[in-house]
Amino acid sequence: MMVHTAQQTLAEVVSAAIRRHQAGDARAMEDLFRAVRPWLHGIGRACRLSTYSADDVAQAMQCLEHNGGIDRLSLAYYADSDVDGNNQYQNFRLEGPGAVLYFRGSPHVHAFIHITMNGDAPLSVGEPLGTNPRVLEGVTVKRLFEDALLDQLGTDFAFYPLESVAGRLRGGPIRTGDIYSLESWQDHVVSVETQGSALRTSFVEELRARGIDPDPRRTYSVSTSGFVAEDPERFLGAVASPRRGGMLRDVVIAHLRERLAMQKASL
Repeated sequence: MMVHTAQQTLAEVVSAAIRRHQAGDARAMEDLFRAVRPWLHGIGRACRLSTYSADDVAQAMQCLEHNGGIDRLSLAYYADSDVDGNNQYQNFRLEGPGAVLYFRGSPHVHAFIHITMNGDAPLSVGEPLGTNPRVLEGVTVKRLFEDALLDQLGTDFAFYPLESVAGRLRGGPIRTGDIYSLESWQDHVVSVETQGSALRTSFVEELRARGIDPDPRRTYSVSTSGFVAEDPERFLGAVASPRRGGMLRDVVIAHLRERLAMQKASL
């Protein structure tokens, strides 16, 4: 999908505004929001024709306006999302008192939109899990998912692709709803077996970077996501005996529930 504004795509407009902002142009963000405003309203119109009711769309827009509207939003972009080296950032967020809108353009378009009327209310719902000591994003989210797989499934290795990380986990009190947002693909877990000699070179290098040197003669168990299990040779190498498990988000929740409880008990 490609979203156009005049003769430029939205990604080109956003990237140009980011470059101007980096160069010290005080009007860059004003121009960015002028371009994004009709697109956001277009999302509302599109929602009326698809998943959400007109009442839900109207309520979301009321929440946004109640907290200052689009003019109260600020921009956060991810420098490592310039995947083609052309200064067109694929991942960026618009954040405000009652809204977080996260957009991911590669490998295809996704939008994760969270809007509330009361910006001071808890940012999530569900069972409290504990206090996350620091913000997790990118590689640290990947490591969290891999640690949860190792902990809960008891495999020799675990792998979660960085390209599947779709958000970040905020610092402070977190609930199960935060993990539902963090693992929004609703993916399941899969365990496989593989020979050390059959592991993909990139995976072996990743393991060695963490102080693990696989033995080519050994058979290992690896836990991963359903997405990876659909094309294991791309990520892991040759595998056998795939076994499907439960939801990845439930595995992560169980891991955090235990780990954060232990941290609290040690205080």
